[in-house]
Amino acid sequence: MKKNGLLLIGLLMITVFATLLQSCTKDLEAPVSHNITYVLTNNATEPMEFYITYSDPAYANLVHLNYDSIRSWQYTIEAQNSYKCLFNVYTFDEGADFSISIFQEDSIKVTTLSSISQQGKASAEAAYFVER
Repeated sequence: MKKNGLLLIGLLMITVFATLLQSCTKDLEAPVSHNITYVLTNNATEPMEFYITYSDPAYANLVHLNYDSIRSWQYTIEAQNSYKCLFNVYTFDEGADFSISIFQEDSIKVTTLSSISQQGKASAEAAYFVER
């Protein structure tokens, strides 16, 4: 009788251990890298000065740039799944009309049109979490 009790306890312990092991490894997924492209399109007739901020894991997350005369701009980074992409563009030009977009591989994920604040600053912001 004592052997049967020990055998039952042993089988129960093995079952619990196997269940725990399976649940711990079930949701583990290896990180996957994706090409993320930030795109600025100036729809105004003249080039203008832009202040650009975007996130990039290769450069401590935020990169700030200033271009004094551009018509369009794009930059591609490599980011792993669940990375938060941030893209912010602004200008003080009163004739500003631009859009910004975030692409994952060749698929557009976010597009934002510029809006002008009361201070004459035209800006656009976009955020996107990289999908698997």
